[in-house]
Amino acid sequence: MARYLTTAVRHGNPATRGAADRLRMEAARREKAIATMAGLVGTLVFWRAVDDPEFADEILRACQVIFGSK
Repeated sequence: MARYLTTAVRHGNPATRGAADRLRMEAARREKAIATMAGLVGTLVFWRAVDDPEFADEILRACQVIFGSK
């Protein structure tokens, strides 16, 4: 079965190629979500670890540029 799917994807079977593309997109979204969550958690840890309010605000502003804010 696996060999059939590999052959079908390599030779352009539209149904399996579409499935492979979706799996790659899902993997990329998952990777981005993990990296974003790690960055947000790191931001909070770093923000809470400093004792300088101005520096803490700078940390939050910098991370808002990277991760956005709403």
